[in-house]
Amino acid sequence: MKRFLLSVLMVVLASYASYAQNKKNKEEVNLCTGGHYLVFDVGGGLHTLVYNVDGYGSKKPGAGLMVRGGYRYFFNENWGVGTELNFKTFQTTYTAKFNQTIPDAVDEEGEKYEHRTYFNSMKEKQTQMVLSLPVAIYFQKRVNTKWKVGGGIGAIAQLELSNKYKINSGDLETRGFYKRFNAELYGMEPHHFFTESDFSGDNEKRTVFGALLEGNALYRITERLSLDFGVYFTFGFGYKNDDDSRYLYDPDCMEGGSYKAQYNGALGSLVVDRALPIAIGGMAGIRYQFGKIKKKPVPEKPIDKPVEKPDTNVVVDVPVKDTVPTVVVNDIPEQPVVEDTTPKDSIPEVVVPKKDTVPTVVVNEPVKKEDVDVAIKKYTRVNVNFGFNDSYIKARPDIALMLDEIADVMKRFPNTKLHVTGHTCNIGSLEQNMTLGQRRAEAFRNELVKRGIDISRINCDSQAYLKPLYPNTTEANREKNRRVEFSLSE
Repeated sequence: MKRFLLSVLMVVLASYASYAQNKKNKEEVNLCTGGHYLVFDVGGGLHTLVYNVDGYGSKKPGAGLMVRGGYRYFFNENWGVGTELNFKTFQTTYTAKFNQTIPDAVDEEGEKYEHRTYFNSMKEKQTQMVLSLPVAIYFQKRVNTKWKVGGGIGAIAQLELSNKYKINSGDLETRGFYKRFNAELYGMEPHHFFTESDFSGDNEKRTVFGALLEGNALYRITERLSLDFGVYFTFGFGYKNDDDSRYLYDPDCMEGGSYKAQYNGALGSLVVDRALPIAIGGMAGIRYQFGKIKKKPVPEKPIDKPVEKPDTNVVVDVPVKDTVPTVVVNDIPEQPVVEDTTPKDSIPEVVVPKKDTVPTVVVNEPVKKEDVDVAIKKYTRVNVNFGFNDSYIKARPDIALMLDEIADVMKRFPNTKLHVTGHTCNIGSLEQNMTLGQRRAEAFRNELVKRGIDISRINCDSQAYLKPLYPNTTEANREKNRRVEFSLSE
């Protein structure tokens, strides 16, 4: 038991060290949707037979070993089936401490007497070797880039390869009580009254059916190879002793002159009515994926079309109106300007010194959709890299400037609304990534609210990993897919 507890402690420490290393090293993950696996594990724990010996002494559970090799087939990333060859050893110690009486015994001379057997703390060690054939359903779920957790449940058939017993200590003593003489005789070897402790033999080998339950934690080493840590529990429905009148020690003394003593063992006598094989323990080993690895389908090309760079030299066509518009002239050097002497019902003529470049003219008039499109075209997609499982805005000058510009556009066009969509890479489940994408979108919304934009003008949603820019096949591509995108509308 001390060795078992020490093994469990080592597994816990190794798991913690691996988890700490995994936080620093986010390498590419085998995000397969299923496939074929080979498993090999060794372990041990409490392996014993459970039975009732009330009135016949006591019993002590023992430990055993487990070795298994098996096959798993996963239909998808989470669910699969499997079978294996599982070898276990079982051990139980029964201590016989009671008096056995056989009435109407007959000695060599035909005299009737009562045969008595005294069991003096005689310890019988029972050992079994069992080959198990389970069939089970298995489940697994990815926790992060390195770890998966899961388990299995199923039915099991256990075939006993051997079932032995041996007396390790204590003894039994036989005596004869003659009622006619009111005397108990012992220590008389010729009359088969003696003390004995050297017994061993084989119990009947049985096949029993039962159930299994196991839990696993898988640590990824390479794309195909993983370490397997787990716990297991198997329960056999047991077998019933068919002969409930068979003595633990049978002297065969019912007929004079035919004394043939036989020690039958607890499992083959009336001492044990039904024995249930139970195994609880821990294990460690490897899992190897073979054959073709089925990956999650990802698009070969970006789904979203790249946004063309807007032309900064935009000429605004202003129709003639009856009212005089306000004209603002940019980039005009300090030189004399001819005064406006045109009539009020015509467009004023602006006299601008000749320059090599055309100045930009901004006219204060009702906002047109074309103007909005031009002003915010560069923000139809904002690709901001996030860390793995992160949703906070990094404190970088370029991101702060971008947020300031977006807020300025929304203030200049107060009827516009902003739609923010959060995206992720494809590590983890769809549900987890939907939540993460929503948090990323809301993080950008909160930054714009801090810059004076009404929260009601900003709508947030998540696309998780459903619309990647690049195939999620490398870590570099996954970093690019962890982003937010904007679309501004009236």
